[in-house]
Amino acid sequence: SANNDRKTQSIDRRETLSLRRKQKLDSTSSTGFPTQQRLSVNTPIVVQKSNNDREENPLPTVENPLFHQLPPRKPPRTFQQ
Repeated sequence: SANNDRKTQSIDRRETLSLRRKQKLDSTSSTGFPTQQRLSVNTPIVVQKSNNDREENPLPTVENPLFHQLPPRKPPRTFQQ
């Protein structure tokens, strides 16, 4: 019985390791690929809606001044004094 217990323990450990590795790979691949596929499938519809909204609302004109204002807002380098 002791030998059988040791075998089952070693098998369980291997299974848990393989399961953990598989779960990590599956979790990353399942979260990555299906979402990308769903996004790629839904993007044409969503992009059309967002483009129509952007055409109605001047978002790019609002984003440009913000980008131009951000660089001057950097604090002066006081550590060089």
